[in-house]
Amino acid sequence: MTKQTGLATIALSVTDGKVACLASVPKESVEVLPANSWLSTVLAEVSGRGGGKPAQAQGSGPEVANLPKAVEVAREVASKALGA
Repeated sequence: MTKQTGLATIALSVTDGKVACLASVPKESVEVLPANSWLSTVLAEVSGRGGGKPAQAQGSGPEVANLPKAVEVAREVASKALGA
């Protein structure tokens, strides 16, 4: 999706009692919003771990009940970094 739209994207889903997360950031935005840093901040809300590179990162966490807070944090971090 990031390649087609040129937008930073984060996907969160619940599978097998865990929150799975994938963050993708276009090349022109990786300096202000590295995917691996964005992902780490979001996964902290669900007691998760992950990793990757500035353009793409993935991970998961067990605290499914905290998913709404993780979504809120994802939006806040991206908005602040991208000035949206």
